[in-house]
Amino acid sequence: MADEANKESAVTIHAVVDRIEDGDWAVLLLGDDERGRADFPLALLPSGTREGTHLRIRIEFDEESQRRVEEETRQLLERLQQKSRSKGRKEFKL
Repeated sequence: MADEANKESAVTIHAVVDRIEDGDWAVLLLGDDERGRADFPLALLPSGTREGTHLRIRIEFDEESQRRVEEETRQLLERLQQKSRSKGRKEFKL
């Protein structure tokens, strides 16, 4: 079933707050079998989250953000290459 979920554009994960550490971090048990584990900033969880709270976490691709960063990187590389050619230096590549 995990392989099937990875092929989708979004995955929803069941999580339970096992404990709160140092008042800042929630230790989450992940999956229906609660065998996975993740430390998560408490500040990013819903207000009122405490030990024993059940959560649903949805993870999905952020294609818009990825395209934006790729475009910014492409533009930066282009500027660096232009600068490099104008100064007679070797071409710059990432």
